[in-house]
Amino acid sequence: MTDILPDDEFVAQLEAIMSNPVEEFKPFVYYNKDGDLIEVYWTNDDYYAEWINHNLSIYRHMETNEIIGVEINWIKNLMKKAEKSEI
Repeated sequence: MTDILPDDEFVAQLEAIMSNPVEEFKPFVYYNKDGDLIEVYWTNDDYYAEWINHNLSIYRHMETNEIIGVEINWIKNLMKKAEKSEI
């Protein structure tokens, strides 16, 4: 069971969190082993996904439609094909 903080302690912790400056976003790549996919993010902006094909989706900025990330699926399969020079 989770301990519930008294209101004054909760407010103090929230104020401490909010007083620390937010670190600048750094683009990153993430491999999801369970999903066998790679996600790449260039910004931390809101986005929507656009499906391109069964291997690729692109992430577009909600307002500008600029590409701000990608998702590449079936990585193990793509690597096997690359080893056989099929791609």
